Amino acid sequence: MVAEDIQKKIVSLFGEESANGILCEIERFNNAYIKHYKQSPGDRVIRAVLLLSEGSLSKLRHFLGEALMDYRDILYWAEYDTNDRQIHDCTKPFS
Repeated sequence: MVAEDIQKKIVSLFGEESANGILCEIERFNNAYIKHYKQSPGDRVIRAVLLLSEGSLSKLRHFLGEALMDYRDILYWAEYDTNDRQIHDCTKPFS
């Protein structure tokens, strides 16, 4: 089950009509992540991927793939700017 703030962000980024498809993409990612790492990626990684996706399905798929390789890259790209200043904190729910 995806956190409520994440569900709302999916709707705001992708629209109500695409929300179920996006949730399926995230579910597939979650299952692949658990199979590979033997643990869940957690909401922080999902929030970071959604921020990076900017409402684009192709970007969402790209960053989900990147997260399977190394989730730390995703967190850095989503949470820090080019001057290494923190601009987001994906541990906190979307407001």
